[in-house]
Amino acid sequence: MATENKNGISTRKKILSTCRHLFYEEGFSAVTFAGICKATNTNPGSVSYHFKSKINIALLIYQEIMETLSNESKALFPDSDLTQQRMLALAMHLRLLYDNAKYRRFSAEVCTQRAYDKELSRFVYSYSEPFLVAKEYMSEQKALFYFAAMIGMDGYLESYIDRDIDHLTFDEIFNYYIELHYSFLEKTDFSKRISRVYEDLGTLDIRISEDFKLSIAPCPQE
Repeated sequence: MATENKNGISTRKKILSTCRHLFYEEGFSAVTFAGICKATNTNPGSVSYHFKSKINIALLIYQEIMETLSNESKALFPDSDLTQQRMLALAMHLRLLYDNAKYRRFSAEVCTQRAYDKELSRFVYSYSEPFLVAKEYMSEQKALFYFAAMIGMDGYLESYIDRDIDHLTFDEIFNYYIELHYSFLEKTDFSKRISRVYEDLGTLDIRISEDFKLSIAPCPQE
């Protein structure tokens, strides 16, 4: 039994690792279920046992990235409150979108698919921190409606960014995207917070490797 569990964990890790590379290099849409099986040398039944679908794999990878950004934001700026840390994590995500075409393509495709996730409540609660931030400013039911709207909007916004990246500056993406996501903040509060986010973001060097490994570190002092 222990050997079976160990083999199952190993297979799951191999599938995730391989899919990170495939999605990054080829794009989520171009990768087929059969291609995943071939690249991992795993039969379809085994892949289906560990993951319900291709989008399920991609969502796990996407969620890992967003959780890493959140954890790094808290570790680097522990004195900031949760709202400020979440805004910075989103800003770091935008930096990756703007700088890295392959990540931008992956994120746009996954966010578009995510909007059609039938298990919305499960997905919302799995992102507990942004949901908790929203609940600080509105009722839980309103927060669920708000978060559902954000999930749907993200797919269109990131697809738009990917399509029109040559005509958009980072400052435009940064200001518009965060303003839309934090529209529930009071104007004066938002202005102070956005200035702080921009300042903190400027102190960080944010990169992503070909296997979706994030590297976030303070910029070298000149």
